[in-house]
Amino acid sequence: MTFEIPRVKTAPTVAVAAEKGAFSDTQVEIEYISCAVSKFAGMQKFDVEVLDRTSPAFFDELVRLMAAGYAKATDEAMLTAIQGGTLDGTVITLPWDGDELSGFISRGAAS
Repeated sequence: MTFEIPRVKTAPTVAVAAEKGAFSDTQVEIEYISCAVSKFAGMQKFDVEVLDRTSPAFFDELVRLMAAGYAKATDEAMLTAIQGGTLDGTVITLPWDGDELSGFISRGAAS
């Protein structure tokens, strides 16, 4: 299974134009990135007594830890999916494309 994510390949431009002059004319170009559907899951077993006999903060912290584990796993998968991806291997130019944006997010999350 796959899904498609739209990506701006060429962004439109705007520039100063003289009175009655020609407008900036760069057409937007959009392409699609095909992504495989992946399942990320984890679980935590504990007794009902633990939930009943501890502070609600215990369960809140457990949920936070599992969310952090999910974020780390999905960030690592995204970093691996980027061609030639390394923690500092993505050059960012404007306008950003999908690979550059993904690399930026991955590096930020990893650091």
